[in-house]
Order: sequence, then C-alpha cells, then structure tokens
Amino acid sequence: MSYVSTGMRPVDFSVCQYGQSRFLLRGKRVRTDRPYWVCIGGANTYAEDIVTPFTTQLERHFKVPIINMGIAHSGPDAVMGDSDLMALVARAERVIIEAPSCVNHSNRYYKVHPRRNDRFIRPMPDLVRLYPEIDFTDCHFTKHLLCKLLLCDQERFQIIQDDLQNSWMDKMRTLIAWAGGAILWSAPRGRTTNEIDDMLGVMPSDLAQLGQHVTFTQPLGHRGTGLSQKAHDTIGQKLVQMLDDAARRGQ
Repeated sequence: MSYVSTGMRPVDFSVCQYGQSRFLLRGKRVRTDRPYWVCIGGANTYAEDIVTPFTTQLERHFKVPIINMGIAHSGPDAVMGDSDLMALVARAERVIIEAPSCVNHSNRYYKVHPRRNDRFIRPMPDLVRLYPEIDFTDCHFTKHLLCKLLLCDQERFQIIQDDLQNSWMDKMRTLIAWAGGAILWSAPRGRTTNEIDDMLGVMPSDLAQLGQHVTFTQPLGHRGTGLSQKAHDTIGQKLVQMLDDAARRGQ
C-alpha cells in the first residue's frame, strides 16, 4: 500500500523504490555502489508541490546524488521499520534528517501504522489501564487520540507526554547511531491553533540533546500547507554553508 500518489501531481517528477521497500521515494533511482547522501524527513522533505526541493540544491552544489527519503505522515518508525531503507541509511556518506513528529510513532501507550505513522491502530494495555473510561474505537489518528486524552485529564496526559518525548529521543538516537551521525533540521511553526502541536512539537532544545544540528525557524505558511519554494531555497543555502564550514574544519 502506497501513500504517494502516482497520478497527476502539481509538480512533475519521477518516483522510485529500493529493494523490497513499499515506499515510493521522490526522484530517480540513485546508484548505491557509489557515494551518495540520504535526506530523511516527512512531507517537507518529499516536497510534492516544490519544483526545486532543497535536496536538489544540495545535489547540484556538492555534485553528489541524494536519495530523497521524504515520507508523508511519517514519524521515526517509517524509515526505522523498513530494513531496505535502513540499509541505505547505513551506507550513506552523509545523512540529513528533518526532525520527525514526536506524536507519530509507536510507544508503550499506543500503536501506529508502520508506514502511515499518523494512523492510530490500537491502544496498548498501559493506556487502557491509565484511561479506563475512554472508548478508543472512534480514534483513527494520533492527534485525535491525544486531544481526547488531554481533554479527559491533563494530569494523566502529562505521563503520556513525557513518555512520548523520551521514546522519540531514544528512537532518534538509534537512527543517528545507525547512520553514523547526522545533520538535523526543523522548521518550527511557533504558536499554532492545535494544542497538541504546541505541547509536543519538536523544539530546538530537543535537537540540541541529539548532538550536531542546525535549526530553521521559517514559518510553514498557512495551516495545512508545507514549506514554500523560498523556504526550500533558504534551507538549501543554510545546509550548504554549514556543510562547507564543516569540510573546512575537516569534519
């Protein structure tokens, strides 16, 4: 089952697959017997509406092929649960990661779909014990679930919030270690109309705990839209500058 449309798109581009992975990735298939980079992320990295995503800018500047591993609706589980994609990550010369959602991953309280990570599949026993009065049958998405938990009891929700943040941090450390190190970036929304986004959005302080990183603060635009072409241009420029500086330092 694919979550990337293969029909008409606002921008024309190729899609490809690697090994037995069920994900359709943006761009032409990259030869992996030569040096290549990987950019992991969500819809902003995939950039369906963008003519020249920042991944293309990096390819042109550094003269290296890049696998765009942007997957819409993903948290850390999408890539980490796919052995073919993780093999590509492990062999990549460089890995650049758009910080994934802190909400969209399986944890001790709930299970998400392995590819569409924003889909709530079922509560775990710990969640049923913590919220015995809640009927979970009408919850289909992670944010819907979390909003329901928050409205029911803020004190118990704090337990969920702490665990989500801790398990997200553990998974990110595992992903970075598998990659042999990584460059991290995020595009915080600032204050939103969604309380869950405000409480569980990835913050620069979260990235700082994961080591080397760069954080971008451009707004994502209107609610429901992704990064603009201008924002992609800025991300590309800043990543180029940072990577050039690292090369001069011999890193």
